[in-house]
This record gives sequence, structure tokens and C-alpha cells, in this order.
Amino acid sequence: MLKSLYIIIISLLLLTNSLYSIDENKIPSSLIEWKDWVLDDIKDRECPIDYQTGKSQCSWFRDIAVDLTNQKLDFNMSVTLYRDKTKVTLPSAHLTWVEDVTVNGKKAIVLDLNSKATLILDKGTHTITGSIPWRENLKYLQLPHAIALVNLYKNGKKVSTSVDQNARLWLDKTSSVKTEKGTLSVSIYRKVIDGHPLRMKSYLHFSVSGKMRS
Repeated sequence: MLKSLYIIIISLLLLTNSLYSIDENKIPSSLIEWKDWVLDDIKDRECPIDYQTGKSQCSWFRDIAVDLTNQKLDFNMSVTLYRDKTKVTLPSAHLTWVEDVTVNGKKAIVLDLNSKATLILDKGTHTITGSIPWRENLKYLQLPHAIALVNLYKNGKKVSTSVDQNARLWLDKTSSVKTEKGTLSVSIYRKVIDGHPLRMKSYLHFSVSGKMRS
């Protein structure tokens, strides 16, 4: 009961689903010593909010570059994590397994979780590299979902990309099942902050579908 009361009080002061939080130095001195104890149960407190779903998003994939040669596919991807011990799914191809995986230049341990090549990483920004052996009749590469930018190279030369709604990067553009109609919608969210002077924060949410855009 006591912990619940402290959780309510400190959460109102420190944590909120609004777009900002109170400075730690504004927490009453009588409560500051309880901060770590209360926040111990709130694992996603540092994760940004996905305004489309209203849920915490603790991993943000920035971009990935895939270089296709006659022997293998090399990939280089960046991800920012906001929580320790976060699972990061690597690119994959049918009947193959990733090789020579590094994280920030150091060899990494790859786990097999539900038949997916996975890393367990702590919070921070990480650069992940690795290779996938080339296999005859390989049509596409399965990417982690929600990667912001995808670049495809063939023998070092950049080529156009085709990524479908299931996050599959088609290695031969003509192999894509269908061409999706591109759409773009923009939503604007505004928050009015009472005070002197009166302040307003505006946030834009873009919803984009269709083929990859450069």
C-alpha cells in the first residue's frame, strides 16, 4: 500500500505520457530518496512513445545497407536502444544463418530465438555488421520491422530497392509480389502548456506506405 502511494506521487511528478517530464531537482526532498525504488518497476521509463500506438518503443532502427555479391550479402545497420538487455533481430534469409556478426566493431554472440538470429544488447546506439551466405534462387532478405531507411548495393553499386509491407527486401525487383500504391498522410498533434508566457508544442506524425523513397 505504501509503495503504491509513492508510485502514484512520484509518477505524477517524474513520469508522464505527456511530451515532457519534470526536472529531477524539482522533486520534493522528502521523496527523492524513494525515486529509484519506485522506478524499479517501470522498465520502459526511458523509452520514447510511439504516438500511433501510444506504447513505449524501446528500439529504433535507423538505417541498413545491404551489399550483394556473388558469394554473400553483407549488411551494416544502426539501432538505438533505450533499455538494457533488449532483443535485436538481425536480417535473415531462408535456410541460411548470419556469419561474422559484430557490434560496434567487436565480435558478437548471436542467439537462436524462435529460429531468428537475435542479439541481446544494452541501451545506446549500436552499429551492427554481418554477412549472409549467398544461396541459389535467393529471392529476398527478411529485415527487422520498422527500419527507417534501406539501401541496396550490388557489387558496390547502389541500386533501387523494393521492400514490401512484411519488411522483405526483394533482391530482384521483378520478384516482388506486387507493386503497392504509395500513400502519405500527415497528422498534427498540438499540446498547449499553460503558463506565462503560454506555450504550444506541435508534433507531426507521418504515415507512409508503398515503395521505398530516397
